[in-house]
Amino acid sequence: MDNLEEMINSTIHPACLQEPPLAIDVIKELDAFGICLYSMLTFMSCLSLLLYLETCVYIYKNVSYPKKTTIIWINGAAPCIATMSCFGMWIPRAVMFTDMTSNCYFAVVVYKVLMLMVEELGAAVAS
Repeated sequence: MDNLEEMINSTIHPACLQEPPLAIDVIKELDAFGICLYSMLTFMSCLSLLLYLETCVYIYKNVSYPKKTTIIWINGAAPCIATMSCFGMWIPRAVMFTDMTSNCYFAVVVYKVLMLMVEELGAAVAS
C-alpha cells in the first residue's frame, strides 16, 4: 500500500530519470519497420533540404536585395526543423541541442516575418 501511495504522489516516472540511449543502441534495436520508418524520415528531411536549396537559388536570382535575405530565412524554417528533428532521431542524446537550435532559428524567423510585414505594410501593422 505504501508503494501505491508513493506511485500516486510521484510526479516523475522513473524511466524519465534514465539517460537517453546511445545512437548505436537505438539502431541495434530497430526492426524492419523501424528501419523503413527511419529511412523514410531521413529521406524526407534530405528532400526538404534539396527543395530549400532550389528555392534559395530561385529567390537569389529573381528577388530584389532587401527582401531576398528575409524570404530565404523564412523559407528555411521547415527544412531547419526537419533536419534538427532528423538529427535528434538518429542521435537521441543530442535532442536538447537540436531542439534549442530549431527553436532559436524559429525565433529569428518570427522576427523576420514581423519585419517583413512592417516593411510591406508600414506603420499600419505597428499600430
